[in-house]
Amino acid sequence: TGDPVTLALSDWIHDNVARINGEIQRAKSKVEQVRALSSERIALYRRTNIRCRSLLPPPSFRKSPDFQELDWWPEVALNTGIRS
Repeated sequence: TGDPVTLALSDWIHDNVARINGEIQRAKSKVEQVRALSSERIALYRRTNIRCRSLLPPPSFRKSPDFQELDWWPEVALNTGIRS
């Protein structure tokens, strides 16, 4: 049995860390959904425009869309307090 203040603080930290990590995961998921939808729309645009061409598609049509690498906030580990 520990000090009630320490236990309350520990519970508060645990709840908030879990909430923050959940927000990070939801943001990552949303970005991936938007990127997938963008890729689908780009592919549809390219297919539509290639039908009108008799020559090879331009080089930009032959590669996947480039998405910038994102620097995510690291998740917080509860056992050490160190971000992982």
